[in-house]
Amino acid sequence: MNSRALLTMTTPTYDSPLARELREIPGLKVRLAEPLARYASMKIGGPADYFIEVKDGSALAQLLPLLKRHRTPICFLGNGSNVLISDRGVRGAVIRLAGDFKRAEWQEEGETVWLEAGAACALTQLVREAARKGCAGLEFAEGIPGTVGGALVMNAGAYGSEFEKIVDGVEGIDADGQMMRISRKEMTFTYRDSHWPAGAVVTRVRLRLGKEEAAQVNSKVRALVAKRKSSQPSVIPIRALCSAIRQETSPGD
Repeated sequence: MNSRALLTMTTPTYDSPLARELREIPGLKVRLAEPLARYASMKIGGPADYFIEVKDGSALAQLLPLLKRHRTPICFLGNGSNVLISDRGVRGAVIRLAGDFKRAEWQEEGETVWLEAGAACALTQLVREAARKGCAGLEFAEGIPGTVGGALVMNAGAYGSEFEKIVDGVEGIDADGQMMRISRKEMTFTYRDSHWPAGAVVTRVRLRLGKEEAAQVNSKVRALVAKRKSSQPSVIPIRALCSAIRQETSPGD
C-alpha cells in the first residue's frame, strides 16, 4: 500500500469519537483535513487531521485534556511564519488561537505602560500601536514575525534586546486544563528560550513599557525597519519562488 492510500485511510471523519466530543465544546471551530498552506507564510503544507481554532480560555481548558485523553498529537500554529509544513500534512491536532487571544489592553500608570496582550496578537502590530501611543521598549520586535505567545516561548529578540527585558508575567493553561499564572521572578530566560513548561499553552503576556514621545518611538521603529530591510531579504513564498525559477529555466528562453 502506498503512502497516499495510507493517508486517505487514516483521515478522521466527523463521526469519529474525538470529532463528536470536539463539537460539544463551545468556542471551538473544527475543520478536518484542512490544508495548512493557506495559514503559512511560505504557502506550503498539506492537511491537518484536525484544524482547531480556539476562541477563549474556557474552550482551551476543555480542549487540552480532551486531546490528552485521546492521545492526540498537538501542534500549535501562530501566524505561520518561520515554518515549513510538509505536503503530507500534520497528523493529530493543529491548534490556532483566535478570538479573545487576539485582544490587547493598554493601561498607563505614571511613566509606566502595562500592556496585556493575548498570545495570538501579532507582534509587529503591537510594535506599531505602541509607537503611535508613545510607548517605548517594544521597538526591537519590529519585523519579527509571529505572535506574542511564540515570541515569549522563544524569548524573541533583536538589536540588543529581547522579550525577557519587558515581560512582567504570563498566564497559561496546562495540559490538564488548569490555569497558570507565572511572574517574571519565577521565570528563567536564556538565549532564545523562556523554558516555558512543556505541554502548557501561553494565553496572555503582561509587558512593561515606558512612556516616551511618540515621535521618538516612531523614529526608532523606522530606523530599525530600514536596518532590517538593508540586511535581510523579504520572504518569498516557496511555491511562487519555484514558479519563477521554472519560468527562468524553461526551454526557449
